[in-house]
Amino acid sequence: MLASHPDVFMARKELHYFGKDLEYHRVPMSLARYHQHFDSRPANALRAGDASAWTLFSETAPAEIQRYAPDAQIVVTLRCPAEMIHSIHGLLHYTCQEDIGNFDRAVGCEPERVAGRDIPEPSRPRMALHYTALGRYHSHLTRWIEVFGRERVHVVLLDEVKSDAAAVGAGLSAFLGLEGPIKPASHSPRGRNANRAYRSGRIQRWTQRQPNRAMVDGVASFTPLRRVALGLINRFNGRFSERRPMHRRTRKHIDDTLRAEVEALGSLLDRDLGHWLI
Repeated sequence: MLASHPDVFMARKELHYFGKDLEYHRVPMSLARYHQHFDSRPANALRAGDASAWTLFSETAPAEIQRYAPDAQIVVTLRCPAEMIHSIHGLLHYTCQEDIGNFDRAVGCEPERVAGRDIPEPSRPRMALHYTALGRYHSHLTRWIEVFGRERVHVVLLDEVKSDAAAVGAGLSAFLGLEGPIKPASHSPRGRNANRAYRSGRIQRWTQRQPNRAMVDGVASFTPLRRVALGLINRFNGRFSERRPMHRRTRKHIDDTLRAEVEALGSLLDRDLGHWLI
């Protein structure tokens, strides 16, 4: 939505330059490399944005960003925590960063992962498998507000994007001081970030872990031929599938664990988030 506005330039997603504690890149990205992602910013783009999802969970990113850009404005998008956790598990399993395909069992293994045990390689960031900890939105958001102030942290709920994307766009435009509205994003028939699975685990592990994934200055290094070949292999091996529903017992565990966080977040945002809980 932001990238659709003529006054906004959005860099490639998931740069994760900020948030050193995440250890997202095996080889840290340099500041020079980070800046290269903004080289194509048009002269008429008044604002430039970096969209990196894991940054929300970093304890160090707010201060890092504040030092880099003291006048930065922060936009946070949140969805029902149980749904978010379910979705992240599917993504991590698809990218071979989670070796437990059963969601209910993976959530049950969280204490082991927090203790540093049974963590598959190459999980990045390590806290990715701390499933319910990711859903502590109030705690995460509070860190950002403490650094930037409430007036410079704008929260968008996925529920609101689905129900009234035009109003969300208008709110974003006003927050960022843009001229004209931000248009709702178009969606493919499958929807964005549809659940993906793979046909062959062996092929998937090869594409995710072979030297083609080697990092150079925080960026994956590919030759053009290898990039095309890997794209074809991934297209052949990947498929869309319905995400298996979580067991009601697991949903209750997640909701009970995060109930106080959801209620505190609702008070902070002055929104009723009771529908996030069962």
